[in-house]
Amino acid sequence: MTQTSLTRSYVGKGKVYAGLKAGGANLPLGNVSKLALAISEEKKELLDYTSAGGGMKDTLTRISSITGSMTVHDYSPENLAFVLRGEVDTQATGSVTNEASHTAYTSGFVEFAYVPDVTATVTPVIDVTATWAGEHAYVAGNCILANSDVYQCTTAGTSAAGEPSWAGKSATGDTITDGTVTWTNRGAVAMVDGTDYTLGKAGLSIDADATRFADGLPIKISYTKMTAEVTQVLTQAAPEYILFFDGLNEADSGNPFYVKLHRVKFGVTSGLDMIGDDFAGLEVTFDVLQDTTISGTGISQYLKIAQVAA
Repeated sequence: MTQTSLTRSYVGKGKVYAGLKAGGANLPLGNVSKLALAISEEKKELLDYTSAGGGMKDTLTRISSITGSMTVHDYSPENLAFVLRGEVDTQATGSVTNEASHTAYTSGFVEFAYVPDVTATVTPVIDVTATWAGEHAYVAGNCILANSDVYQCTTAGTSAAGEPSWAGKSATGDTITDGTVTWTNRGAVAMVDGTDYTLGKAGLSIDADATRFADGLPIKISYTKMTAEVTQVLTQAAPEYILFFDGLNEADSGNPFYVKLHRVKFGVTSGLDMIGDDFAGLEVTFDVLQDTTISGTGISQYLKIAQVAA
């Protein structure tokens, strides 16, 4: 049965695709709630200066710009890269053993280098491999392992020639003088979930009651990293795109309403909502530019609109 338009009233729905002007796949942008064009017109007026009555002698109007806006609701890695001029880095699953270069502070957050699988085992420990050395210069924050406990230098100085007795200072928070150095007992190397930290989605939150981390302690973490896609933002120049609206007119029995914008340059999104009660959207604006590669009588170098005939 041939499709025929019965009304020119319009309620639009459909899918939006964007493809690089330089070539490649035209990729879907997912759930788009708004796609709109705004056309600005420049007008020049010439008054009649030949008589006292005045009036308008002539006018000239021309299009000064065609701009567009859309709201994209899919926070996919590809869409985030698209609206933030970024690129997507794929992270493979695997085991991470003794990830170091972390310092944990009371009430602080410790970020993992990769997205962790929080359903698998996560093992953070205080990262101490050094043992006590006599007549050695220590700076505040240095940590050693002695008598199975971590001792942190809280007063810088030089250790004595003979090793102090650690056995009498085995409680967390105990201090011991060693030459001009003061050591403070920071407890066992192992960290306890619920006492020392709480596991989050991408790191550890050191508990407020975990006072042994008050001056910061080096830690290392073993965990399983998940397969993940990481969007690195603002790493690319703004490329040019072709934009397709594979749409329909809901008011006209779902008949096709197809739009192709031949050359488009997007701005970055005006905002990135991350906490809220409503569904978030990526607000994006763009310029519709002239495509001089298109030629022919009556053929637009900007855009075309196709719909079913009446």
